[in-house]
Amino acid sequence: MRTIVDDKPIKAENHKLSLFLDYDSKIVNGSLDLKTLTTHSPEVNAILVQD
Repeated sequence: MRTIVDDKPIKAENHKLSLFLDYDSKIVNGSLDLKTLTTHSPEVNAILVQD
């Protein structure tokens, strides 16, 4: 799974991914069982270090 947050790439490798799209609100919710996470976002890295 790859995405961009604040113009910075984030890559996650997983083995369990579950997504749900609420067609009314157009919001995607889901869960991800991470194996690895690569991010170039200092904000995300700071949150991960706290946990």
